Amino acid sequence: NDEANGLIQKIKIILKEGKIASAGIREKKEGLGFVVLRKTKNGGSIVSLVYFGKVPEAEAKFLAGEILARGVNSVNILLNDFWAEVSEGRLVKTFGRETIEEELLGKKFAVKHDTFFQTNPASAEKIFSEVREFVQGSASVLDLYCGVGTIGICIAEAVGKVVGMEVVVESIRLAEINAWINGVKNIS
Repeated sequence: NDEANGLIQKIKIILKEGKIASAGIREKKEGLGFVVLRKTKNGGSIVSLVYFGKVPEAEAKFLAGEILARGVNSVNILLNDFWAEVSEGRLVKTFGRETIEEELLGKKFAVKHDTFFQTNPASAEKIFSEVREFVQGSASVLDLYCGVGTIGICIAEAVGKVVGMEVVVESIRLAEINAWINGVKNIS
């Protein structure tokens, strides 16, 4: 959307004016490799700065401050020390808030930089509404790869029980928090 594109343009200016070195993954040149932006439909935003080789602490702190000053809620500094061309890595530091809030079908969800969440909330709401109509009653629902609990929490009031299955420990923790935030008690 226009707001996200405007924020991307502001970040590009910060990087250019700060003369931030970009990483060269193939030649193993240290520097900033990726800037990832996640915006919620209610205005929350997380930026992840993914460095390769090492994280220059003063530079990362400068960038985080500049980005937070432009209305971003959370800036996460990541280190990709396995030199793969992917926009992920080990969390080094978080500036600002640890989570942002997204909303689907009137339910609120805490989301972090590295947790899976639907990238198209409007489509997700349509799909989850269809699922909720399909499984009404005393049905038990098994929500495989449940992430932060979006599907299970969105359909819980229409079914008898929801059991979420997830292997990512941080996602499980957020799913439990999200169930509590939304007052959902028939989910585990």
